[in-house]
Amino acid sequence: MIFKGIFKNEINNFIKEKTSLGYKYEREIQVMKDFDNYTVKNDLTTNILTKEVVISWIDSHLGVKLITKKHYGDVMREFGKYLNRYDKISFILPGKYYPAKSDFKAYIYSEAELKVFFKAVKQNYSLEKIDKQDMVYLIFKLLYTTGMRVSEVLDIKVKNINFNDQTILLENTKNDMERLIVLKENVFNEINDYCNKYDKTLDDYLFTNHKTNKKFKRCMVYANFRIILKLADITYTNHGPRVHDFRHTFAVHSFKQALNNNVDINVFLPILSTYLGHQDIYATEKYLHLTNELYPEIRKTVEIYDNDIIPNGKAINYAEL
Repeated sequence: MIFKGIFKNEINNFIKEKTSLGYKYEREIQVMKDFDNYTVKNDLTTNILTKEVVISWIDSHLGVKLITKKHYGDVMREFGKYLNRYDKISFILPGKYYPAKSDFKAYIYSEAELKVFFKAVKQNYSLEKIDKQDMVYLIFKLLYTTGMRVSEVLDIKVKNINFNDQTILLENTKNDMERLIVLKENVFNEINDYCNKYDKTLDDYLFTNHKTNKKFKRCMVYANFRIILKLADITYTNHGPRVHDFRHTFAVHSFKQALNNNVDINVFLPILSTYLGHQDIYATEKYLHLTNELYPEIRKTVEIYDNDIIPNGKAINYAEL
């Protein structure tokens, strides 16, 4: 990434420091590039990070959601701290300047929608593009059946798959915690067949561009998703569905299945939390709220746990999940 503005040296050094400490810093680099473009466009000539510069840049993004502005603010707060450590007096944006409250709502796919969605994947590609059909189908199958994030699925290498115990080791995750994904037998068989069909080696990414052999890009997952939604005649609104909603659906369906089978939620909750890679159970329990809202027939079962683990009136921020 090339930076051209008045802060270009500071930005480059800031990113080097973050990545040297083990942070992936991918989305954040894009944020810094946006800020760099702003400094060029507005002819900033002094590399002093003032309150006016920070706030003006963030607020110049008209129409973006509050949670997005908060993310921009978080990145700039870290940048301000970095500059201050190197004796460049800079403005540090307060953590609560942009409230964390989000208008994001999870979308839960119905069983009927899932059937027509995966049927549409098969319909979207001609026989000449069967390799892409196989790949896209398996990507979405993993998203729904495991609850993994898109980035986690795309980061899988063949060497991360244990073909003996049918598990996948995730090394690059949002919260930098390695975790193990247990596969359903039919999904494992599809992965195994896919690796054999396309001669995947241990160092290969599981999902690659078949022309360049480079890792399949997130933007292409989203692009294919929109096409498939249209083919499946699933209406897209401001509240979804989104690709990330496969993760929400997995979690809600997992809770529903556990409740239907009389599994003790106090035992199940920390297991699901660890499986999803949440930092604590408080993020995971929000899915129990949502399960309760969506399935009236199991509300009595959920009420048994209400006083123990569900904080009444606690706001649900699904963007954290």
